Amino acid sequence: MPTLLFLLQLLTFFLQALRTFSPRMQPPPLAVSCLGARGRGSEGRSGEGWLFCLVNGNLRLQYQPALEARAEEESKGRQPAAPPHCHWYLNWDWVKNTSSWSGQFTLQTGISPGSALRPVASSVMTVQCSSASCAAPECLYHNLSVEMSARWAAQSSSHASRDGTRSVACLFRCSAFPWDPEEQQGFVAKVSSNQSGLTSALPRVRDDASKTTQLAMLQQGAACKLNSVTIQKPPLHTSVIRQKKGTTFYLYARVLVDCNLPLSIKPQWIFYAVKDMKTNPDWVQPLNISSMHGVNTVQLTVPSWTLDYGMYQVYFTASVYVLGTQRSFSKTDRVFLEIERTDLVASIAGGIFRTVGFFDNWTLDGSVSYDPDSPERLKGITFTWYCTKKLSDYESMRIGAGNKCHPAQRDLRWLTSSGAVQVVAPETLPGNTVYHFRLVIQKDRRKSYADQSVNVQSGFSPLLDVACLENCGSAVIPTERFTLSGKCLNCGTSSQPVYYWSLWLENSTEISFDWSSRTSTASVLNYIKAALMLPIPKAQLRESLIKAALNGSQPVYHWSLWLENSTEISFDWSSRTSTGRSGAYLSIHALTFTSAADQSYILLLKVTTWGGKSSLYRYAFKVNSPPRAGKCSISPRRGTAFLTKFVVQCSGFSDSNLPLTYKVIVASDISKTAKINSVEDNTFGTILYFGYQPRMPPSLLPVGVPSRRYALTLYVQVYDSLGAFTQLSLHVRAQNPVRSRPLAVVFHELLASVSGSGAPMTAYLQTGDYFNAGYLAYLAASVLNYIEAAPTLLIPKAQLRESLIKAALNISVESTMEINQVVASLFKVTEQPEEVNARSQEFAITKLTEVTGVLKTQRNESQWSEQTEIQTSGILKCLSNILRAALLRRRKVSVSAVTQVFSIMENLTEIVFQGKVPGEEDTIMETSNWKITLMKDESWDVANAFSTTETCRNCFYPTLKNGNTSRLSYDAVISTALFEFDENPFPWLNYTSEIATAILGFKMTETKANGDLLGILPEEANVLIARKDTKSSTFQLAMGPDKTQTYTTGGFSLEVNRDTKIIYIQILTKLKVAFQVLVFTGTNVTQNFPIASFDAFHNMTTVASKTKAVDEECHIKAPYIICLPESVLKVAAQGSSAQSRKISIVLLTPYITRYPNMRLVSIHTFSDHCLFLGGVQNQWREDICRFGSLTNWQRVHCVCSMKRSHRSRSVLTAPNTTRLDIKFLAAKVIVTPNTVDLKRNLIADIPKNPVTLLTVLFIFSAYFLLSLWAIRKDRAEMVSKDKLIVLPDNDPFDKVSFLVTLYTGSRWGAGTNADVFLQLIGQNGTSDIHCLRHPQFPAFRQGSTDCFLLTTKEDLGDIRAFRVWHNNRGPSPGWFLSRAKV
Repeated sequence: MPTLLFLLQLLTFFLQALRTFSPRMQPPPLAVSCLGARGRGSEGRSGEGWLFCLVNGNLRLQYQPALEARAEEESKGRQPAAPPHCHWYLNWDWVKNTSSWSGQFTLQTGISPGSALRPVASSVMTVQCSSASCAAPECLYHNLSVEMSARWAAQSSSHASRDGTRSVACLFRCSAFPWDPEEQQGFVAKVSSNQSGLTSALPRVRDDASKTTQLAMLQQGAACKLNSVTIQKPPLHTSVIRQKKGTTFYLYARVLVDCNLPLSIKPQWIFYAVKDMKTNPDWVQPLNISSMHGVNTVQLTVPSWTLDYGMYQVYFTASVYVLGTQRSFSKTDRVFLEIERTDLVASIAGGIFRTVGFFDNWTLDGSVSYDPDSPERLKGITFTWYCTKKLSDYESMRIGAGNKCHPAQRDLRWLTSSGAVQVVAPETLPGNTVYHFRLVIQKDRRKSYADQSVNVQSGFSPLLDVACLENCGSAVIPTERFTLSGKCLNCGTSSQPVYYWSLWLENSTEISFDWSSRTSTASVLNYIKAALMLPIPKAQLRESLIKAALNGSQPVYHWSLWLENSTEISFDWSSRTSTGRSGAYLSIHALTFTSAADQSYILLLKVTTWGGKSSLYRYAFKVNSPPRAGKCSISPRRGTAFLTKFVVQCSGFSDSNLPLTYKVIVASDISKTAKINSVEDNTFGTILYFGYQPRMPPSLLPVGVPSRRYALTLYVQVYDSLGAFTQLSLHVRAQNPVRSRPLAVVFHELLASVSGSGAPMTAYLQTGDYFNAGYLAYLAASVLNYIEAAPTLLIPKAQLRESLIKAALNISVESTMEINQVVASLFKVTEQPEEVNARSQEFAITKLTEVTGVLKTQRNESQWSEQTEIQTSGILKCLSNILRAALLRRRKVSVSAVTQVFSIMENLTEIVFQGKVPGEEDTIMETSNWKITLMKDESWDVANAFSTTETCRNCFYPTLKNGNTSRLSYDAVISTALFEFDENPFPWLNYTSEIATAILGFKMTETKANGDLLGILPEEANVLIARKDTKSSTFQLAMGPDKTQTYTTGGFSLEVNRDTKIIYIQILTKLKVAFQVLVFTGTNVTQNFPIASFDAFHNMTTVASKTKAVDEECHIKAPYIICLPESVLKVAAQGSSAQSRKISIVLLTPYITRYPNMRLVSIHTFSDHCLFLGGVQNQWREDICRFGSLTNWQRVHCVCSMKRSHRSRSVLTAPNTTRLDIKFLAAKVIVTPNTVDLKRNLIADIPKNPVTLLTVLFIFSAYFLLSLWAIRKDRAEMVSKDKLIVLPDNDPFDKVSFLVTLYTGSRWGAGTNADVFLQLIGQNGTSDIHCLRHPQFPAFRQGSTDCFLLTTKEDLGDIRAFRVWHNNRGPSPGWFLSRAKV
């Protein structure tokens, strides 16, 4: 209760305070006095609105507080009121401002005492005052207007005029009364007058009048007159006043009245909205201007935001009422008022430049922008943010190369370009960079912008480590790949480091250093850092020194100082590396440093983090130069395969790393049939010799290549003890023995060499000479491949091949050499798939499985990826041959053989993946049966790696699971193998006859730190599969004019099965026109109404005109593709119980051809379903993948969602399992029956005009005849040009010959028929006169070049001149000689 009483008392006190101070918000009463020359005058208050004065001569006006205002201030003990601010206007023209109580204004009337009387125009003096303590509109004092009388008279006491009238008083009154003049008639009293003149009198005021004033009236007989009513115009004398919507402005009017009677003036303002200055307003609908101030005064105040944009007609009408009478008159003035738009004000909080930290959370605040024309500052404003690193980009509004603020920017727009406030999260922008942001605001047609430059400070410095992955010996072997891994140890997932490799040539020299005086490690480091300028951070060098000191329990230290003079090498990073220079990994191709002779290099890695800090790491290495090249030869140079023994001998090879080892390889054509693009020089083939002797024992050679005249290439590789080699090539011819010896004899020798107890093959296997056993198998297979099957053969060729494969099955594969021999022999034996039976396939697969397992083990140990991939290419060719043999009999396919082929294929991809690093170029393993693409990337870059594939025929775009629910780390290494098969390798599965696309398989694995592989599945995969046969479902459509010759039309009908859910039709044309596509039921398209219609465009998606459900049912929305969904097909099937029904498609386009044409438009129809195969033992499924929107006539788009675990068991835990991790995709195509062209029903049969045909034939005939004539002329001219004319008048005993060439001009009539004569004038003499004519060769034709050989008895020396003339004979003797050459 006490609290309530206290609150009531507080409220009462507050209300009293409001009452006390509220009058201060209103202006105090103001008294304005006007004094004549003798101090006489009148006084008026601010609330009265008018003032009357008597004047003679000059008039002085002043203002002061009213008496009651002074009394109120004195009674309450307040300070006197502050003086107002007043503006003085004479006839509505500003003349003066006053702001003090002593402010006054003296009006020069132009009449002084004693001057002659003359009429003057009436004038109005207006004073407008506002309170100094209150600025609201209600704080304005009422305007006081003082008007001077239009007539003057002499003063009664001193001056007389010519007409004898006495002096009169000057009458001043308000220009506008605040009351109705008819209701205040008693305010002014009449004054009596006599003939001698007017006498001054005071007015009598009625009792009900609220105000008093003194009035001197002089009786006049003249009539009152309203001279003018004028609205104040702009100073440029234009009829349009232009103002802004958000600005308060004023309109002034001036009223001039000539009258000697009391009167009242009633002003009125009226506004009309108009379209422009030439349009009349709607007179019955004036604007409501009640919200404006001073509507009934001469000054109108228009508050801000009162009028909308546009043009207005403003009318001011002044109605004058003569008091005491019924007389009134009025005048109106008009002005155009245009409300213009004010420019928007764009602003970004924080100024034009600011600095933020790399780890700060900061904002771009554009909410301080506003629209001056709207009371709601931000309403309707759209915000667009831009960002660039270079301010000049805003001149063209295009972002320059390398000027993007963030990699995700597509153009100049910021990532989230809309919104008044942009929140920038920490580590969003790279540090140590200045970014230029621009805010563009727009509302209706107005735009404005503001710029702000933001300096983002740098983050932390990266710690680097470089490790060698391959070729990591004491010296780099130049014939192998060199692979490094550079890592930022303290970079997180958001650091996004940028890597940059450079190669330097190192020239180091040990220098003399005073170790005794520089005892501290810090001083040594400072000296090294400052004096030698090593490109390595001092902190990193100190850390490496400490690690070196701690490496071992009892270290022995020995320091030395070297001066490094390094030079950067211009290195082709794109062609000599598979990773480029901008990744964490670096893989340099083999054979890159073969030309370097024991050179030392430095690989400098510079890493710049997202925060803008950089660090350097130096990796020094030395290159082991291969043996210096010598010479090798083979003898004999030609012979017969399997018969002639050849010897290879080398000399001149030397190296410091001894001993030297010699290897001779018989080259194969593997590079043409099985390609691996990562292999720099594929030298796969069987090894003929391997040993330390430079001279090879005599050996047999296989058959050469028949297409190259049985040429055979031998690779001679000379190795040093470290593994570097120098390679030479030898060429020899090894003929097919069947060409020189009987077939039966050759076959018998082959059989005897590989089978039987006394066969060389048996001896090799028993003694463990697996090297020569493998070579013998290769040699026998090469001859067998060129032997045709014949009844005279002892056993079938397939049986001999089986024997060779069995022999290879018994060869050990413990060493790389033995693996090479086995793979080469199997590659050669299986080259004829039709002769490889099921048992041979089984034996070969068994051996290849063993070889692959050993190769994988050796790959983990040796880390030589180049040689391993060379062996892999041979295994690929073997698998290709075996798969072809297994699929030869489609009805009796060996499923187990196909399954094992894919198992070996998986192992091969894993072997190659071990030699790849993330970010490397794709490795492509290609044979005639398939194409395998291997990609290796870190998980954060998987999407980017696949999206950059632009030239893929079959494309695979996986989406890995992101977020905390994914077990994949940010830098998890993901290996993806993509398998492409043009022919279906699974003919025993369902949908085989319906699959009309390539078969696409994929396998994704994660490589763990210990090397284990874990199979993973993407969350979703977008797959594009190429169609194999597009011609069967594509046909040419006849297009021609319709019956009315208004449109170009064409149509076809097709038969659709009742089970068909959807059909797509694609228009193939080079025309860029719009087609209207009509769909009809049946084939009668001239009398039926269409059941659906479409508008097909070349640059936008097809639009369904009548059927709204089409857009919901169809997945493909592309130009020139029409979708017939199930709803449309059901309408076509209504009223029919048949299994199939016919529909007709009609195309209409504007008139473009006059006659039927089959080459303008082609039509492709398709209806596809995506298939998914989880393994060879499973069946194709339709529920995993759905139809995609990118499908067209060339490829099928499938979107596959695999809602299952992203991880499976490690493939290394079960090496013998046959479970396949490869997932396959394809598409089955529903082939529509043969289409029927409807050209007879649609296209008009327009007979061809024979005149046109005859004209064309005539032109062609004339062209043909002219061409023959031109050809003959050209031949004749060529003959004449090529001929050298020996002049008949030459003396055969002459010693010297001259060749004279004369060029006849090409102008009309340049040739001559006259005889031409020539004489040469030389330094030593003159020649005889020769007639340049030969009876068999005409000369001097128009445009001809004629060569003449003339002789002289002696040498003429240098030719100074020659004389040429003709005898003026013949019908056209004139000759134009263009030039001559001697």
